[in-house]
Amino acid sequence: MSKYAIVGLSCLFPGARTPAEFWQNLRSGADARREGGDEIFGATPRDADLDPQHRIYCRRGGFITDFEFDPTGYRLDAEQLAPLDRIFHWSLYTAREALRDSGYEARPETLDRTALILGNYSFPTPTSARISVPLAREAVLEGLRRAGLPELAGLPEGAPLVDAELLRGENLRVSGSPAAVTAAALGLGGPRYALDAACSSALYALKLACAHLAAGQVDLVLAGGVCAPDPTLIHLSFSDLHAYPESGFSQPFDNRSEGILTGQGAGMVAVKRLADALRDGDRIHAVIDGIGLSNDGSGRHLLVPQGGGQLTSYELAYAEAGVDPATIDYLECHATGTPLGDATEAESVADFFGRHGKVPLIGSVKGNIGHLLTVAGLSSMLKVILAMDDGHIPPTIGVGQPVRSADGRVGEDVLVREGRPWPEGVGPLRAAVSAFGFGGTNAHVVLSAPEAAELWEPGEESPAEPPALDIVGLGAHFGPLDGVDALEQAVHSGADAFGPLPERRWRGLEQTRGGTLDRAGLAGESVPHGAYVDGVDIDPVDHKIPPADLRTYNLQHALATKVADEALRDAGYSRAVPKGASAPEPRRIAVVVAMELEPYTHARLTRYTLSGFLREQFEAAGVELTEEQLAAIAAVGRDAVVPPIVANEVLSYIGNVMASRISSLWNLTGPSFTVSAEGSGTAEALEAARLLLMDPGIEAVLIGAVDLTGSAEHLLLHPDAVSEAGLTFAEGARGVRIGEGAGAVVVTRSGEAAGRRVYARLDALAVGAAQAQDGAAPRTDADTLAATAEAALTAAGISAAEVGYVEAHAAGTADEDRAELTALARVYRTDAPAADGPADPSRVVALGSAKAQLGDAGCASGMAGLIRTVLCLHGGYLPGTTGWQRPDPEFTAGFADSALYVPDTSRPWLRDSRRARRYAAVSMVGAQGGCAHLVLSADGTRGRVVDGDWQRARGPVLLALSAPDLDGLLASVERHRGLLDDGADPWALARAAARELPGA
Repeated sequence: MSKYAIVGLSCLFPGARTPAEFWQNLRSGADARREGGDEIFGATPRDADLDPQHRIYCRRGGFITDFEFDPTGYRLDAEQLAPLDRIFHWSLYTAREALRDSGYEARPETLDRTALILGNYSFPTPTSARISVPLAREAVLEGLRRAGLPELAGLPEGAPLVDAELLRGENLRVSGSPAAVTAAALGLGGPRYALDAACSSALYALKLACAHLAAGQVDLVLAGGVCAPDPTLIHLSFSDLHAYPESGFSQPFDNRSEGILTGQGAGMVAVKRLADALRDGDRIHAVIDGIGLSNDGSGRHLLVPQGGGQLTSYELAYAEAGVDPATIDYLECHATGTPLGDATEAESVADFFGRHGKVPLIGSVKGNIGHLLTVAGLSSMLKVILAMDDGHIPPTIGVGQPVRSADGRVGEDVLVREGRPWPEGVGPLRAAVSAFGFGGTNAHVVLSAPEAAELWEPGEESPAEPPALDIVGLGAHFGPLDGVDALEQAVHSGADAFGPLPERRWRGLEQTRGGTLDRAGLAGESVPHGAYVDGVDIDPVDHKIPPADLRTYNLQHALATKVADEALRDAGYSRAVPKGASAPEPRRIAVVVAMELEPYTHARLTRYTLSGFLREQFEAAGVELTEEQLAAIAAVGRDAVVPPIVANEVLSYIGNVMASRISSLWNLTGPSFTVSAEGSGTAEALEAARLLLMDPGIEAVLIGAVDLTGSAEHLLLHPDAVSEAGLTFAEGARGVRIGEGAGAVVVTRSGEAAGRRVYARLDALAVGAAQAQDGAAPRTDADTLAATAEAALTAAGISAAEVGYVEAHAAGTADEDRAELTALARVYRTDAPAADGPADPSRVVALGSAKAQLGDAGCASGMAGLIRTVLCLHGGYLPGTTGWQRPDPEFTAGFADSALYVPDTSRPWLRDSRRARRYAAVSMVGAQGGCAHLVLSADGTRGRVVDGDWQRARGPVLLALSAPDLDGLLASVERHRGLLDDGADPWALARAAARELPGA
């Protein structure tokens, strides 16, 4: 049984910048939580300027206040790193410290095979707020000017809307960029992505780290989390959810506690295969025996924990670890201080461990530093590792009235309220850590002290091979194309999805071109056309959302839920509720959604701070208003930015909840989380699915991707990226069109589709990363792209000569397009040898890109390209790029030296008669030099009649007729003409005719 070693530690917690400082605080029972003042939240607003519908009633928490980031010594220039938000600084610091502790910081051969997985709360940061909030504020001022208050000058003439130093894409795309920047700055060559599983994020990251190691993809993984949200907005959100204690009192496992206190921080561990750590003589901090992940599935509410889901995570962890739960000496619980949460956990601990003969000692670190959200599991695990090392369990501080389970097994007798020696026993010290997040994300990890490594006997182990995946369900909504049928019609016909900006998509900002958009650098006679999403229709009853809550429900979440529904139903799953039940039958299906932060999430912060901002503006302009007048104007302005919202709407702006809502609606109990990796997001989600499906207990994985890159905030950062010509590598095509949308696929292990329709098979996936050069941010280069493509083809067991279509990333920027086309031309060349014979100089490979039709949909572009390719494989046609005539002169040589060509219209995909399958490839390019290459295939049709999707197919209808002689054939033609003239369905005729063919 595989085991893993933790060989490096780091932390940045309230009151502690190192593990040693953290341990000293724990031993002494220090409480680093405190009241946050102006240094945390900014100037305290006057009572008259508060938002009456939304108030922050608790300002206590665990805050990072004594840390200064040193940007020197990384592979990226200090000038690049210094202006970035603290979420980057904290990630960079803890990742480098964990590497240093592991001893591998300066060993490039290891770094090249090192991955980074970062638990990260997809939420606004102080710097992202400084980019987004001024846009809405300036629009409000312009509206007031138009209403007759021209004295409100706002920004000085010619002043930029946002400080140019902050205008970095990384500072707004704060979900995935911290992982990409950190990996680039440290020279890591393995996968790099962020994930959000709420409070379980760090332990989810640890589980995936072990899976990457088990698959032999890397030799070292940095896994952990960062929690650096904007303090005002996070406290406003948790106040709106009534999660904070009204009295300010919060203590884990104390009956007097009324809620949680959130905190800030970051932490990392460096993980290796235990066998490798022993071989290399690494210092081992702890051994990872097993990790169990689960989701609550359907329950009472996304914020209400379910004991059943927690029990499942326990059972899975000990089954994987192969250890008896009765050998656990100490359990570090999630225990946040919420009455319902702590009581639920006490019952699940009593139930599970009681059934196994012994309830261990328990405790929780959150009374020392607060609830660090995405870092919570890491802080708990670090406490356990340090306690095992010292042989001492520190106290759970401040508990006066311990919570008890109904049977009394969990209570004051097992809660460690005073520091004590680690219990003596037989064998190495052993402990466990739990983390349970909102949305029902559950994780439980079993750890042993380093001495366990000396007793471990490794067997004959080889890397576990991630399975090929059958794609059995599709869902899509890109721009105005609502549904897979609409998307395929566009793909086959070559029609694009571009049109004018829908009304209210920019919430009125598009009407302020005389001011706000000029200040944002978006001046022009019209807002650029693009493939915008003009809302989404979902049934509030069917999706368990009160209709009134849909007013300001996050479009991103609604889209993800909609396409997931479509894909799961297309795969043959049902949400039918059995008679007498309250939810569908539970299924162990995982949910992984690629996403990035939706900029509109900042609107609530704009609303909350607007009254104070307007007061400053009126005072600066010398406009005297009564308090009543100011309050009335502020109320109108607040509601124009975003109306008052309730709990369901607050949840729709929390990243991981979009995945958890899908799990809840369908009662899916597999792991559920989001991933963020910019343009590589879909690839990383697919890779996560492959790793999850190495567990035979996972039935299937729903993979989604959603992004709304048509926002005004996004264009503020990329004003030059808009083009009216976005054809793939075409003459004069520079820049990309705006695109947005969502897509989803359902995958199973290949060969286990259980009678479901298989659209295509994902045979292989490879990821790569370019390295930083001379301190500059890495850019994807031709060598890296080509090597990644070759790796994918090798993993698929085919040669480039067998691929008939390549779906390109085609970013529309000169450098990236040049690198990508150079790489593709190098790999898919005319002299590429076939696997079963010599090269065929006449062979051609079709090339296209979804961006020519759908625009650049951010992290969802990879999903658009994937679904487009799958539809072509399944339908047996090559997609055309309407209007494509010739390559740009810069790319002429690349086409001339390769087998690549761009069809201008869709055409049948004629398969080589020697081959049983059609093959296609998808190229993806991400941030900071990241890239991926996918190889897909579908069954050929030779010698059999395919039960095709007749209603979904597009283009001309082919009736294949046969007869013993010419007279019979002509008679058949006349008969079918008559049937068509009489109104017969051509698709039905085609199907019937195909079944009459000889040999059918």
